[in-house]
Amino acid sequence: MRIIRTRNPLFLSLLFSFLLLISGCGEGSNSEQAESGKIDQDNQGVANQTGPEPGSSADLLARGDQTFRTRDYRGARVLYQQAITAASEENDMSNLAEALAQVARTFSICDSNDAGRPYLTRAGSVAAKDQPGGWSRYQLVLGVYEREDGRREQATERFADLYDFCLDHKLYSRAINAAHMAAIAAATEAQILWAEKGIEAAEKGGFDSWLAVLWNNLGWTYSDLGRHAESLEALRQARKYHWQTGDDLNKLIADWSVGFSLRMNGIADSARVWSGKTLTWAKERYEADPSPDNAEWVGHSLREMSELSLETGKVKEAIAYLQGAYGKLGEAGMANWAAEDFQSIRAKLDSLKAEID
Repeated sequence: MRIIRTRNPLFLSLLFSFLLLISGCGEGSNSEQAESGKIDQDNQGVANQTGPEPGSSADLLARGDQTFRTRDYRGARVLYQQAITAASEENDMSNLAEALAQVARTFSICDSNDAGRPYLTRAGSVAAKDQPGGWSRYQLVLGVYEREDGRREQATERFADLYDFCLDHKLYSRAINAAHMAAIAAATEAQILWAEKGIEAAEKGGFDSWLAVLWNNLGWTYSDLGRHAESLEALRQARKYHWQTGDDLNKLIADWSVGFSLRMNGIADSARVWSGKTLTWAKERYEADPSPDNAEWVGHSLREMSELSLETGKVKEAIAYLQGAYGKLGEAGMANWAAEDFQSIRAKLDSLKAEID
């Protein structure tokens, strides 16, 4: 698994959406995978109410979405392709558009946009605005492709229009997803607006797990802008929802984030308590399972403790923490996924050691 790409605090605006590139395929587009795990609660709700006939396009779409949520993207693709066949036989153009768009999306995550383009083009040929299900799925994936192709302004505008469309049609999960992806594509200041829009839609729809993601994104956007008091408040909100809906690692990272933000707000004593507890927790996880992922969070926690030590002038202690962080992050493969930042740790170590020689 690899999510963190940069030390800039904004790296965590994608982190919690939700460690979703763990399984199902190899490395794909980072931002594409970041929004992938929330699909598609609106469609799932409809499927549960109506009880689609087994083997129908509606049934296959619902099963594809369920598989997609487990991050088995290639397994989901098989079901979506079966849905394409079924929808064609049923002459259901809305479900056909949905299935085609989702096949394109799985290619974007697991393989390449180019492999998915024929499916996306075909989805566009059958999607119609008077069929909200098919239209919203197609627009969502089209915006993802535009974003990944570097046409971020065009993608942001599409997601903005889609957000309004989904709210009008009470497709709250898709509205949240549109707002979330608009925040990914938008300029930094606009990310605040889109995070707030997403939070509003998530509250209307009662999607607590999305509230964890969206408050987290808002917190790290504020941090990137240097608005640390607002960042801390948002990250505390994110922590509340992560502890309600997340797994053990989600909770650990939420606590790490609060500790980081406390330090950035100059609340050093509380930051030391939070970061110290996070370090102990991360070490316990690593001792139980010395995986690269667990090594990574021991490393990030040690690095945070090093920063806290430096703020109190404890240079030797800071070096010890940072040396440990360098080792654990190296074990996690940071040289492969954030080479420049990894090198900066080595440079800082050398600089600190020179101070005490």
